Amino acid sequence: MKNFGIEVETGVSGAELAGDQITGTWLPTPRVIRAGSAWPIAVGLLNMARFGANYAELALKFTKKYGPLTVPCCPGSPFRFSIQEWKTGVGQLQQTWDRISTANRKALPINLVGYSGEYFSVTGEQITLRTRRLDTFATFEIARVPAPLLRVCANVRRLETMQRSDFCRTPNFIASDKREKYCSEQCAQAAQRRVKLEWWNENRRGKQNGTQKAR
Repeated sequence: MKNFGIEVETGVSGAELAGDQITGTWLPTPRVIRAGSAWPIAVGLLNMARFGANYAELALKFTKKYGPLTVPCCPGSPFRFSIQEWKTGVGQLQQTWDRISTANRKALPINLVGYSGEYFSVTGEQITLRTRRLDTFATFEIARVPAPLLRVCANVRRLETMQRSDFCRTPNFIASDKREKYCSEQCAQAAQRRVKLEWWNENRRGKQNGTQKAR
């Protein structure tokens, strides 16, 4: 992948929430984001949306920072999209994450669908895919990572248990080693504390009155 780059044209001059729609205007001169960041857009987006109760607020925050997720960049023009469209786009990216990580481990073929307005730029031995859609960019961000390194933190729990502060709230991560199970040292330590507490409750607490220890 050293000779293959991925870029997206994006950037907005304004975005606001209007009912269940987000409206705004594209920058007259788009800014270009390149894949390869230590904190990929795809990872941040999936973690931000995974436990988000207020999708309208999350969608607006993301759009102001990066641009519309599923609308092709059209410099200087207005844009509009629904919150439901944004949620659907995020859900499709999560499915892409799961599908790519599974397919690559099993050596299965993967088909990534593109959109109009995308093109390849060739400079010497460097080939760069330029797109005008952030969801396409995020999809290829995911696809360029070796499948064994696409992880979900082992310290994550279902939404209904997320009120507990010791569970991970940013579970999607790219591991630096195939043996990594946790997204951070904090999550690893939190999981270890729970294991020790569970062992204590099962083996050392004894009966309900606490006077007899298990042997």
